Parts: sequence; C-alpha cells; structure tokens
Amino acid sequence: RSGRSLILAGFTLGLAVAIKPIMLIVAPILWILTFKRYPWWQLPAIATSTFLATAIPFVRTAWDAPAFLFSRALAQASQYPHTTINAWNIWSLNAPATWPPDDQIVLGLSAHSAGLIMFGVFTLVTLWRWSRLRFTPRASFRVMGTILIAFFMFTTRMHERHLLFGLPFLALAAVWDRFLLAPTLVLTTTFCLNLFSAYYWVNHEQTWPFTSTVTSLVSWVNTIIALGLVFIW
Repeated sequence: RSGRSLILAGFTLGLAVAIKPIMLIVAPILWILTFKRYPWWQLPAIATSTFLATAIPFVRTAWDAPAFLFSRALAQASQYPHTTINAWNIWSLNAPATWPPDDQIVLGLSAHSAGLIMFGVFTLVTLWRWSRLRFTPRASFRVMGTILIAFFMFTTRMHERHLLFGLPFLALAAVWDRFLLAPTLVLTTTFCLNLFSAYYWVNHEQTWPFTSTVTSLVSWVNTIIALGLVFIW
C-alpha cells in the first residue's frame, strides 16, 4: 500500500511539473518527506519518468523529450521580461502604470536578479525553520505554501494568477495551525481582487477598476503577509 502511495505521489508530481513548471519549486519538500522511508532515488525517478513521458506525443523519438521540455520551459521563463505582469507583489508597491522591464538596476543588480536572490534567501529561511521542527510532515503544507507565495511575491515576471499555487497549501496548513487562517483569508481576498483587476483591464481597453492607491496598499499587505509567513513561526 505504501509503495502504491509513492508511485502515485511521483506520478502526480511529474504531471504537475509538466503542466506548470512552477511546481518544481516544492519538489525538494516532497523528496525530504519520502527519502527517510524509501530509497532516495525512487520519488525523483518516478516523477522524472512521468515528466518526460508527457513530451512523447510531441516529439519524434523519446530521446528528443528532454530537449523539447527544456526548450519549452526556457521559452516560458523568458516570455515576459517585466518586473510584474499585473501581479500585486513587491514590484507593484508603487503601483506601476505599465509593465516595467526587469533589467532595471536595483541596489546594483537587475530587478530580475534581485528578485531571485530575495526568493532564495526567504526559501532558505523557511527550510531552516522547518528543520528546527525536525522536518515534521504536519508543517510541510505551510512550508510549501510559504515558498510558493514567496516566489509570487519577490521574483519578477509574475502574473496575477500565480498566487493561486500557494493558497491551497496554506489552507491545508491552517487545519493544524489555526492562526494561519487569517493570512489565508486575507491573501485569498487580495488574490480575487487582483484577478478581477486584471480581467477588467483586459476587457476595458487597458483601464484599471481600482486607483493606484488601492493597488499599492494591497501590494503592501501581500508583501507584509509573505514576510510574516517566512519569519514568524
């Protein structure tokens, strides 16, 4: 029974990464949860095989699958070189009117590099906090939710919809840690407002339903909550 669970977990992870590569970010957390009970290579092997298999209908031979998937992932990552694409995160604290390029300099670095560094630091802090809890599975939902929310909040090239990936994990974490219910509800509300704003913008000749003050205020709320999830345990 446990073996079937591992196969299902690996299959689901590989399929999730194929559908949305952002899910690769939480793969190390799932690996940490499984490698103490199973050989360390099993989950990565199952997930990688599933991931590669999804490319088979689109390539001539199975050997072309890795190159095809890598090229698609690279194309997606390079498609929108802007600090924010309608996402209310740290890059919209001053409510930019258009999509600013993410090669602008921030403290001597490009905004793109600065965002990746911030995300890397906050991820390491989150994993360190988890290690203090002896990598308990109960806290893994919060860890995955926090990392995905930090990815949305601090890296560049984010769409408004990308906050959605962290919310289900945070909601599951709130089952055990009830104090997480408040940030979950607030982020869900701001996510819906952000989603509506982008939808309105697309359908009303690129005009916004909210003032720049509202956009800035909500971005501050989102940023503060994300930092709280990282540092307040």
